[in-house]
Amino acid sequence: MEIHVEKLPKSEVKFVITLSDEELAKYREKAAESLSARVEVPGFRGGKAPAFAVESQVGKEAFFKEVLR
Repeated sequence: MEIHVEKLPKSEVKFVITLSDEELAKYREKAAESLSARVEVPGFRGGKAPAFAVESQVGKEAFFKEVLR
């Protein structure tokens, strides 16, 4: 994980965080577990759906918001 901090005018700060594919995969799985416990995915028991199934059920934007959270 790389974190770069850039100071902007008016006392603002910009953070740029870069993750490797392996690091991102870990957060995708956590997001899938969290969302699958709250969202019903046809064909899977609660909390047991894989990331791709959860993402297709809730949409890419909602899934990515959960990954960032």
